[in-house]
Amino acid sequence: MPEVTRIERLVKRVGQVLTIDASASVASAATSMKADHVGCLVVVDGRKIVGILTERDIVEQVVAASADPAAIAVRHIMTEHVISCPTTAPVKEAQRVMAAHGIRHLPVVDHGVPVGMVSSRDILAHELRVANVRLAAASKAAQEAVKAKSELLTNVSHEIRTPMSGLVGMTEQAMDTSLTPEQRGCLGVVRDSAESLLGMIDDLLDFSGMEAGRVELQETEFDLRESVVAMIGALRDEAENKGLDLTCEIAPDVPDRVVGDPERLSQVLMNITNNAVAFTDSGDVAVRIETEERFENQVLLHFSVADTGVGISPDKQQVIFEAFRHAEDACARTRRGMGLGLAISAHLVELMQGRIWVESEPGMGSNVHFTVRLRLQVQQAPDERVSQHAGE
Repeated sequence: MPEVTRIERLVKRVGQVLTIDASASVASAATSMKADHVGCLVVVDGRKIVGILTERDIVEQVVAASADPAAIAVRHIMTEHVISCPTTAPVKEAQRVMAAHGIRHLPVVDHGVPVGMVSSRDILAHELRVANVRLAAASKAAQEAVKAKSELLTNVSHEIRTPMSGLVGMTEQAMDTSLTPEQRGCLGVVRDSAESLLGMIDDLLDFSGMEAGRVELQETEFDLRESVVAMIGALRDEAENKGLDLTCEIAPDVPDRVVGDPERLSQVLMNITNNAVAFTDSGDVAVRIETEERFENQVLLHFSVADTGVGISPDKQQVIFEAFRHAEDACARTRRGMGLGLAISAHLVELMQGRIWVESEPGMGSNVHFTVRLRLQVQQAPDERVSQHAGE
């Protein structure tokens, strides 16, 4: 490519390219830079580009290290002052001097002898290194703080859980003895309160484990319909006590035999359904499971839990998936729980390669959706099953 064409391409990119003849003096180059407010010149020999001359080149080669009268003249062209700083000056002082005199390069002297050059770019690089060191230290401190908090939370939760379990056990034993109706009612309140506290402690343990990255999913073969029916059965009494109709519909194309973590999947569905029951005073709660997408050895399932409860305003719909948060402040006073159930559920859904979201309007109920990806169990041929049974 001809050299003149390279210059033309530069012109198209930056709008203007200033050139200087290779035989020109350093003083004329410095004058051109100052006059046109540029930081570099293209050096040409006839029609051939032979190099680039920058402001720093001039300062380093002439201004900083030479006491020749011509160099002094160039220094005055470049800076209009004889400005320098000692090697002992802090970076902030060099930066202040450069800003005060409107220069980008500052000669560094040691007892009157030029020994180098500091530029605005050097200062920026230094500040960037310092910022990175501070950021790394702050990040490490934050990680250590999270780890310490998680360990403390885990230890305290375990210490509380042991006596609480004993309280529940002894209360149940006491309820098996001869009691008056009033005594049985009091012990029932004690048992329910203790079980509620145990649930909160379990949530805290789960949450601290998730913060520390200790939660891992299991890979187990299980019957999806059996797991869902068992979970619904555990909540049916509470729903009926509130006069709610709790239903579950599983689409025909949803596979029975899958591979995943049945306990964690049930935990997510339990948290969401239990939340729907808690925030619904009348009407119904409907659980539905559908197949969103099916692959050769995997299935993407779509779960939804719809209720006729209080509903959630649009600006609060993301808040419910954050830890220790409720959609409304009043909920923390009128509903039990710490606001961890949905935050834990959102994390577990993410681990199961799915997503979670809510559709709701105030006073119109809510519909919480989530998807999870599960593997399909490998179907064995009839002769293989016969061989296995024969071997047993």
